[in-house]
Parts: sequence; C-alpha cells; structure tokens
Amino acid sequence: MAMPDPAISQDPPPRRRRRSDSAARRDAAILSAARARFAVEGFDAASVADIARDAGVAVGTVYLRYSDKGALLAAVLEEAAGDFVAAMERPDIHARPWAERLEPMFAALLAEAARHPDLPALMRLSMQLPQDPGHLKVRAAIEHFMSEGQAAGAFRQVPVCPAAAIAHGMVQAAMREAMAGQTPPQVLAGLLADAARRWMVADHF
Repeated sequence: MAMPDPAISQDPPPRRRRRSDSAARRDAAILSAARARFAVEGFDAASVADIARDAGVAVGTVYLRYSDKGALLAAVLEEAAGDFVAAMERPDIHARPWAERLEPMFAALLAEAARHPDLPALMRLSMQLPQDPGHLKVRAAIEHFMSEGQAAGAFRQVPVCPAAAIAHGMVQAAMREAMAGQTPPQVLAGLLADAARRWMVADHF
C-alpha cells in the first residue's frame, strides 16, 4: 500500500497550529474585553488602551488586527450576532415541520437575548456604524430561512428581502420588551409565531 507523502500532507505543522490557536485565543480576549468596555462605557468613552490592557495584549496588537475602534466594534457586533444565528439554526428546531419551527425558533432567539444582559447596549452601539455587520449577518440568516421555506412550498411567495427586514425588526422589538421585563418571553415567542404564521405560512400548511 502506498504511504502518504509527508510533503503534501494537508495538516498544518504543530508549530503553525500552536500559533493559530494562540492568535485565536488572543483575538477572543480582545473581543471579550472590547465588548465589556463598549457595553459599560459606550463607544466614545471606551479606550483601545484600556481594552488592550483588559485583554492582556499590547495596544499595537489590537491595531494589527483591527484598523481602528470602529472596526473593533464591528467585529464585536458580528461575533454577538453569531450566537443568534446559531440559535436560529439549532438542529432540533429544523427537524420539525416548517410551520412548527416558528415558535421554538423565536423562543430560542429570546432565550439567547436573556443570556446577554449587555444586549441593549450593543443594540444602541450598532447605530455608531454606517453599516452593522452583525445586523447584516442576522438579516441574511432570516432571508435564508424564508427562502428555504418558500422553496419547500411552506411559506408564501412574499419578497424575501423586505420581509426579512420586517421580521428582524419585530424580533428586535420583542427582545427589547423581554429585556425590559414587560412581557414573559414565552408570550412574546407565541405572539411572534402567530404573526409570522398569518403572514408567511402558505394556506395549505
């Protein structure tokens, strides 16, 4: 049997893997420190020097990765959005029939919001950027969900882009309501699902 040629191995050398792992840990520390500073102090007051100190890195290390404070905020918002996209894409939700996915998906999004008490601050901070990559990431996930539902014949053929924008706005409003303690999350998830079913789900489903 032919032996694999080590010269063409697809696995990176151990030293390169260690450098990559170290860079990932360093980046995670920077984003965590930045998120905490931005949420408490706001965008203008938060200092890159303080963020670097909290992360245990040099200021230059932050600027090697992020061109300015705006780029750092954009990365924080995009990472935060990833948690919500993951909640939307949970396999146990997608194992259900289409019409039955809505309420558990909204419940998962509201539960994810409850895990992050800094979310209201992050939502306000997103207005500091001309374009919030986190907002775009969640919107793209909603568009994908709607497009798949339409392709399966489960959702009505409404224009996906504006429909996703409206759905995203409804979810954000429900998150604010839940975090303010005005309405229980399970009630909000039910209201969102009821509205979505009336608006989106095809008559024969």
